[in-house]
Amino acid sequence: MVNFTGKYVIDHSKSCADDFEKYVIARGMPPAKAKKMATANIVMEVEQDGENFHVKMTVPAENKCPFDKKFVIGEEFEATRPTGEKTKVKFYWDGDKLCDKSVDEEGKEETIVRELLPGGVLHATFTMEGRSFKRVFMKQ
Repeated sequence: MVNFTGKYVIDHSKSCADDFEKYVIARGMPPAKAKKMATANIVMEVEQDGENFHVKMTVPAENKCPFDKKFVIGEEFEATRPTGEKTKVKFYWDGDKLCDKSVDEEGKEETIVRELLPGGVLHATFTMEGRSFKRVFMKQ
């Protein structure tokens, strides 16, 4: 099993901000907020102990922590998307990929697939209703 423990910083040079903006606007986020989030310097900290995780995502410049959750693979929990929707989330493994599937109150499903690559590169691919975008993070 791959271990995702570490601190990762978004690499804007390898992440497509335009795709992110289109994706979250289609989900209902106001365009001004989508533009701001597309270029935010996100830091993701992951602590993994077997199937137990603690993931914290922060936007240091804004002193915000939009996601801070402890969870166990295969156990459902509640979270809030950046667009404000409440969701039920369940993480699972697909080989060495760490995936999650969330369903909001309207029944819309979103899947995120995270893959660690050589050199400390983490790809996160988001998919919802036929739309996708990828964010790239570098391990510090």
